[in-house]
Amino acid sequence: MSKAQKTRVLFLIHTLGGGGAEKALVNLVRALPRDRFDITVETVIDTGRYRSELPSWVRYETALSIPLVSKGESGDGSGSLLANPGPLRVLAAKAYASALRLASARTLYRHIVKDGYDVEVAFLEGICAKAISGSASDALKLGWVHVDISEQRKSHSVWRSLRDEEDGWEAFDRIVAVSEHVRSSFCGLFPSQAGKTAVCHNILDVQECRLLSGEDDEGRARKGKGLRICSVGRLNRQKGYDRLVEAAAGLKREGLEFSVEIVGTGTARDELTSLIEGADLQGTVELLGYRKNPLPLVAAADLFVAPSRAEGLSTAVAEALALGVPVLATDCSGMRELLGDSERGLIVENSTEGIREGLRSLMSNQEVLDSYRREIASSEPPLSREAGVREFLWLLEGGR
Repeated sequence: MSKAQKTRVLFLIHTLGGGGAEKALVNLVRALPRDRFDITVETVIDTGRYRSELPSWVRYETALSIPLVSKGESGDGSGSLLANPGPLRVLAAKAYASALRLASARTLYRHIVKDGYDVEVAFLEGICAKAISGSASDALKLGWVHVDISEQRKSHSVWRSLRDEEDGWEAFDRIVAVSEHVRSSFCGLFPSQAGKTAVCHNILDVQECRLLSGEDDEGRARKGKGLRICSVGRLNRQKGYDRLVEAAAGLKREGLEFSVEIVGTGTARDELTSLIEGADLQGTVELLGYRKNPLPLVAAADLFVAPSRAEGLSTAVAEALALGVPVLATDCSGMRELLGDSERGLIVENSTEGIREGLRSLMSNQEVLDSYRREIASSEPPLSREAGVREFLWLLEGGR
């Protein structure tokens, strides 16, 4: 290939919904030098809020347009069949999952990837990794892992067995984990692939993050008394909001004053609403639903809480740090890479009790929160654009 010829790169992702991996992909393709790369982003399903944020020089393609998921649907921006669950959607989701599991990797590749590329990137585990593993081309094949794959087992459902999945990863030249913990977890589950793994952190556009935080005054008004807590994420079991609500109930019984604002939606919304009502937390814990731009609310908070059971490398936590907001996070993948040894926030035991004890200690010690803010202000913002591009170029040039 001549130096003047651009490298043709395909990034395959399930949807461009409102998740951290999807945002990380948008940030990466924005940052890559356009004079060196001819980039295509392809979704398996044609939906998700981040489609409109792809730069104009990036080609967008899709494999499937599903009638039950409209192109204009933006109820939560996730692009999930179960974003607004109903009987037909649940049935469609089950049929879709079964089809992915039964289909061979080669069949999926032939139906999804239509053109030839120099680099084929499966930017998510599961369906994306399975499809690219079916490629018979000479392209450099990169597979991204965004979650603690031993804890968050959703991706396993598209493979017929764990052995089948391990054989699929064999097709990749390099397997990219977004944090050291994610890499370690992957290697523990698939030791035969350990020699091909590398860590490349997601990219955060810090300047954009700060601009968006001041986009309007929605988040600025003080709500309630005491510590103002915010969290942003999908309402599902992985994100652990049931534990945050339970921790808040215990702290309210102790007479502590605080407010909790949770931005996001998902399949656990009804369950969380029942928990809030059952604990008489109305007015203390609010489910604010989907917000296209939650960053003004994050910037106005005294504390950002990430109560997840499992993570990969939390974009939401990185955004809070970029805005100078201290963080309380459960001890899961990526948190120590973002927070250090509880230097820019408090890492607590991964449990309801850990969340409750951590919140209690911060509510009674403003000096600790102030010290976190000073440390964040004096530190480099996490997940820099320059480092992310450098790591990606290393994969292409020296990481094979």
